[in-house]
This record gives sequence, structure tokens and C-alpha cells, in this order.
Amino acid sequence: MNRKYEIEDFLANQCWRVTGASLISKAMREVLTRLPENVLDTLIYDRNLCVIFPERYANTIYRNDVPIAYNRSDNKELPKFTMREMWYVVLADYLYDIDYKAIVGTIVHEFAHVYLEHFGFNSEVSAEYEAATDKLASEWGFLDEIKKSRHCHNIPPMTST
Repeated sequence: MNRKYEIEDFLANQCWRVTGASLISKAMREVLTRLPENVLDTLIYDRNLCVIFPERYANTIYRNDVPIAYNRSDNKELPKFTMREMWYVVLADYLYDIDYKAIVGTIVHEFAHVYLEHFGFNSEVSAEYEAATDKLASEWGFLDEIKKSRHCHNIPPMTST
């Protein structure tokens, strides 16, 4: 499938946007365009990613199984349901108030959590998850944006390992 089409389709059908989020929309499009193709495919098709634009929440990852209806091709049966896993990234409203590069860094950081299948955070794994997530996002080519995001969130610089 055409990558530009996939990105536009994702933005139109798997992102719940609010009015006034044009800079965040621009950052989202940049992240999707710059992600390695295999990563984009994993997020869209394997993880069934859905992004909810800024609300009064922290950046959050949700995972749940949702029923997906399907019919036999001959339409002789009533719809049946199967469970399909979905991942939701809920972006926080403070993104309206930070630097563009930090917005990009925050979005790609949250996408890296989904890619790594991080959920069920607790204090024992949180630091490990955060370090792995920033490392992966940096490997995808977003090192400057991750640094900017960490700075905006008052998180110490990443350590080299």
C-alpha cells in the first residue's frame, strides 16, 4: 500500500482530533512520515493504534480487546464477532504549550511504548520502560526530539549504555 495514503488514512480514521490542534496534527504527521516503514506497519496493523488528541489526561497508553463484527462473504449469516486488540494513546493538553520538537518527541515516545507493548506501569518497571522507550525512539531517528521532550518534562538527559 502507498505510505502517504496509509498515513492519511490513519489520520482520518484512527485519530480523534479536537479543534485547535493543528500544531499537534503537524507533529503527528511528521512522526508518522519519519518512522521506519516496518514500525509504522506494526503500529497501524499489528497494534491497531488509535490516537486521541489532547484532553485533560496525562499521556496514557490503553490496551483493550474490542469486538469487531464480520460477515461471511455470502451474507447468509448474521454478523459474528471476534476480539481484536486495540492500543490507544491519549495525548495530554500540555502539548499545546510546549515546543514543536518536544511535541514530536512526546508523540514518538508514546508510539515507542505501544511498539514495545508497554502497559500496566508500576514503579518497579517504569524507569526501565522509559529508558527503553527513549532509546528506541532515538534509534528511529528522533534523538533531538526526545532530548527536547525530556528537557520540557524536566527529565534528566539520557545516559549512554
